[in-house]
Amino acid sequence: ERQGRVLEVILGAMTPLQLLTGKFIGIVIVGLLETGAWLFWVRLFSSAGAQLAALSGGGSVPELPSTFDASTISLTGGAELRALILSGLIFIGGYFAYVAMAAVFGAVTENTRQASRISFLLTTVAMSPLVWMINVLSAPEGALALFLSLFPLSSPVIMPLRIFTSDVPLWQVLLSFALLIGWTALMLWLSARLFSVRLL
Repeated sequence: ERQGRVLEVILGAMTPLQLLTGKFIGIVIVGLLETGAWLFWVRLFSSAGAQLAALSGGGSVPELPSTFDASTISLTGGAELRALILSGLIFIGGYFAYVAMAAVFGAVTENTRQASRISFLLTTVAMSPLVWMINVLSAPEGALALFLSLFPLSSPVIMPLRIFTSDVPLWQVLLSFALLIGWTALMLWLSARLFSVRLL
């Protein structure tokens, strides 16, 4: 769009912030649909694999209950469901934050070679919190774990880890999500400013 001078026509009808927000929403929708598709197929194949393993071992295939019985739901299952929901919330917030941060770098890149380098840099930053995994697992309620689970660049990795290994207060999860949304808004605003400066 930039090389073909299409942006000049587009920006005649909208502001840089509106343009980048629209692109951000499109990328987020596609990314979440892709993630959902991956999870669906992983679940499908793992279920089929378990049934094949049961058949090959001479056992019977476990049947799904035909009716819903609330008495079969244990507290452990409820805790697992809560952990899945809260970690999914943080995952979505983290996805928003990193896509918005990629928009900042995309606003100042000139070509696809620079974009690929920036993509590698963002992947490295996203995976860097794994260095602190041992420290977080040894003290999930400590100050370091709390900071890393609230800091927007590390919370998408550290907060789900804490959720599944300890009893994280709900306010910490909600604060982490709010900080991720705030970071996303800040990055979108910054990307629009940088984009307009580069264009002008």
